Amino acid sequence: MKATFESLTKRIKMVEDAREKSKTRYGKMYWNGYINALKDLRNNINSKD
Repeated sequence: MKATFESLTKRIKMVEDAREKSKTRYGKMYWNGYINALKDLRNNINSKD
């Protein structure tokens, strides 16, 4: 499946919701890393257009 800007935006929103539910510091660090990776991916898609 090819990722699109919209699908990545939805995924980021889902991950941010999961981060809010996470209680531990380690969990928040994990989700923050995941969110940053998704945002980098999304920015790369934008710069190709």
